[in-house]
Amino acid sequence: MKKTAVVILLVLLTLGGILFWRQLPATVPTERLSPLPFRQSIVATGRVQTEATLPVRAETDGLLRQLAAEGRAVQAGEVLAELDDPDGAVQLAQAEAAVRVAELNLQRLAQQERPQTLLQRDQAKVLRQQAQRQFDNLNELKATQDVSADALAASRETLALRDNDLKQAELRLAALQEGGIDTRSRAAALAQAREQARTAQLRQSRARVTSPVAGVVQQRLVEPGERVRAGDSLLEISAAQGREVVADLDERWLPQLAVGQAATLVADAWPDRPFPAQITRISPGIDSVRGTVRLRLGAKQWPDFLREGLTLSVQVAGQDEAAVPTVAATAVQQLAGQTGVWLVQDGKAVFRPVRPGRKADGRVEVLSGLTPQEVIVSNPVGLKAGQSLRASGKTP
Repeated sequence: MKKTAVVILLVLLTLGGILFWRQLPATVPTERLSPLPFRQSIVATGRVQTEATLPVRAETDGLLRQLAAEGRAVQAGEVLAELDDPDGAVQLAQAEAAVRVAELNLQRLAQQERPQTLLQRDQAKVLRQQAQRQFDNLNELKATQDVSADALAASRETLALRDNDLKQAELRLAALQEGGIDTRSRAAALAQAREQARTAQLRQSRARVTSPVAGVVQQRLVEPGERVRAGDSLLEISAAQGREVVADLDERWLPQLAVGQAATLVADAWPDRPFPAQITRISPGIDSVRGTVRLRLGAKQWPDFLREGLTLSVQVAGQDEAAVPTVAATAVQQLAGQTGVWLVQDGKAVFRPVRPGRKADGRVEVLSGLTPQEVIVSNPVGLKAGQSLRASGKTP
């Protein structure tokens, strides 16, 4: 009997202790409405794009031998593609041979034809002088001696022939002198041959397609082994200098946006590598269908992981506003379909519906439902209406 009474007494003491413990007030962190300047971060989704995406085209016909891979970073002037152009090689060889022939013709004129013609002119001059002396002698003897008319006529005819030979030699020499018609004609032929050679060399050089700008190869439009014609697009390249991030924001944020405003960009694929940027342009128009305004953002230095079309989170710091009443975001709870906070009133937990506003930096704006004097539970985990509460520390 005594043992049973002792057990019953211990059970009663235990139950009494539990009931007493349950009736003790729970200690909870509390706060009051805090008027704080509200700076709200504007968050939107953007994408990487390049202002200039350039098609790179073949400038001659040929068989595509090599082509830059997609995603390859290239510098201006770097070779992107090589073509086999056998017809162009033949044309170049023919043109270079024509240049050598034209050079030899001009060289032969100066070193052989001109000296020979000069010698022929001098010989014609000597023969003409001899014919002139012979004619003069016969003409003088005609008065004192018997000189037949036939001999005098023959001498006159010979003199005329020698005159004609001398004139032809002088004309030929004039044509071969510097500035003469033959010299200029052969110089023009040489210039034409050299121009044709330059054209053939240009065609051959066009078999190597180079990048017009520094950038990244975005897309191959053909593959090595295919035959292409002049003007065919080979690939697309995005210029590195024209890179930007484009984001569409709701038009209600316009008053808080300005060109030059700082922003933070975070790639969805690399959330641990945010980088700074700034607004470079704000579209003057509004998308009437979606009610959005387009922002363009630039960066002083782009990270190496960016790709064309990559999705980014754009975070723009809003402008400071006048102080508004706020509570910790953890204080706002949902109960029976209502948004509200838990209060400590007369040592008891009381749920109060409130009208929340904007949220930023772990604080929520309270538009209505609370007064500055009321004590708010900062982190109401598992509270029940009427539960005894005790505020921890000093309530601000």
